[in-house]
Amino acid sequence: MIRKLLPRQNPHFAAGTHILNPCTFTHAPRSYEGAEIFVKLRQYSGKEREHIVSYPLQADGSPSLEGWATQTDFTTSPLPDQTNEASAEAGAASEGGPMNAFVLYTSPTHPELTRLLQVPARSSVAPVQASSAVTKPAGAEIFVVRGAVSVQQSDGVAVWKLQERSWLRLPPVLSSFSLCNNSDEAAYVYLKENHLPNSAVA
Repeated sequence: MIRKLLPRQNPHFAAGTHILNPCTFTHAPRSYEGAEIFVKLRQYSGKEREHIVSYPLQADGSPSLEGWATQTDFTTSPLPDQTNEASAEAGAASEGGPMNAFVLYTSPTHPELTRLLQVPARSSVAPVQASSAVTKPAGAEIFVVRGAVSVQQSDGVAVWKLQERSWLRLPPVLSSFSLCNNSDEAAYVYLKENHLPNSAVA
């Protein structure tokens, strides 16, 4: 859910809600006042999949009080020219540390990992350098839910500037990247990894 309420009998799904419906699930989204939703079809196949509802953001766009946790595969750092007091007051990371995220889906029987990432103001989020024995994610999809970020390949060759509501799909060969937030407010980015074949195109 991006904006406003989406009544579906009971309960009402407010902005900031994430819903996973298995292939056998039937639904008919409706709203009395109008709503904006981001829909990904045919992304959740498998007979054993469950209907899952998560609440990573509150209706006003702020993070929910529960469910957020630090992640060890990304680190957060202040941008080089944003280490002053004003940036700290705006919510920027004062020093390097683990990334904060809300896990939307993970399963021991399926490869994909879906999270909502928090990219602090005037900060960057970059992957932790892994050993050569660690397999890189099999592709990634990025959707900017709140704010704006720049997505840069780890080798620095390509940069994509994504505004709010922008979507980017990266094949495995491009799925090592960092996110930079140059604004004075935190950005929230939907990230789904490890689900695309080598033939996927950005």
